[in-house]
Amino acid sequence: MPIFLASSKMKASEFTKQSTVEKNKTEEIIQRTLKISPERFFIEKENLIFSNSKLRRVQKNIDRYKSGEPIEYIFFQASFNGNIFFINKNVLIPRPETELILQKTFKIIGKKKNLKILEIGTGSGALIISLAKRAPYQNYFATDISKKALKIAQKNSLRHNTKINFIVSNLLESVNILPDIIIANLPYLNKSEARNLADPKRALVSPGYPTYLIEKLLMQISKMNRSIYIILEIGYNQQNLKKYCKKLFPKSQISIMKDPSGYNRVLAVTN
Repeated sequence: MPIFLASSKMKASEFTKQSTVEKNKTEEIIQRTLKISPERFFIEKENLIFSNSKLRRVQKNIDRYKSGEPIEYIFFQASFNGNIFFINKNVLIPRPETELILQKTFKIIGKKKNLKILEIGTGSGALIISLAKRAPYQNYFATDISKKALKIAQKNSLRHNTKINFIVSNLLESVNILPDIIIANLPYLNKSEARNLADPKRALVSPGYPTYLIEKLLMQISKMNRSIYIILEIGYNQQNLKKYCKKLFPKSQISIMKDPSGYNRVLAVTN
């Protein structure tokens, strides 16, 4: 049966036409606000009628989106690598480009088991959880300097039934394990680049200069005196990190992977 709402006031199709937001976003906000599947909405939108209360709820979320608030924060949900994660304004919204870290890590793992894999600055946990779901026979660890972020990561890990050891730490300062693989998507923007982004500035902007945290992490790793695979997300114009790595890890292979748009995106240090 078609969906009808009490106290009918406006058809969904008419509301979509009148909205000042692009059609696909308007329809997504309607679906998520009213908890209607995209398939059902497509079939029944000509018969779907808004009551005053439903109309107000939808319009409120559209206004939030128009003001610049991302849909992910409005609905506390983000998609990454085909999985859904709980998020809020304490953590970065995961981006598709970060999936390059997954691709590179899976290649390194291959058929190996019982590796110690450590993520620095886990945020929502989307990256390490996605790894743990697809390569479960490893030992996973994740750090973040923010206790609020770690609570979200722990919540997501529980939802996805993954076993991950979470550690409150500023980079490697409180880490007592010797990892085989280190992955990270640390802040690497400057203030002007992050100005129009809604994510927490602490998750976007590096203190000092854009590559400061990445360089600090690389320096810490170099002092571990251990052969470690390193896979880090970097900015499109931060190719000089390759030279920095060559000084720290002269016997390792250093490479930079480009994202689907052709921009430098992932720095890999392999043995």
